[in-house]
Amino acid sequence: MAKEGDILSATEQTHQQDLERLKALRYMDDDFMTVCLADNFEGVELILRIVLGQEGIKIKSVRTQEPLKMKLVRKCT
Repeated sequence: MAKEGDILSATEQTHQQDLERLKALRYMDDDFMTVCLADNFEGVELILRIVLGQEGIKIKSVRTQEPLKMKLVRKCT
């Protein structure tokens, strides 16, 4: 990591930009969670253990929500 006053390399600048983008995301956002937890047994178990306060939870399967694209159709007469 560059010291204060140093010019950041392109890689360090990209890394800093990535960190700034990540700060804007929350793990509980639907899109982010869907991607992160798809087929992620350990991640789902960890979240459920924390939320429910139960250590013995074992996941048998993981199924994330399917994106629902709603189209508003207006019939003009």
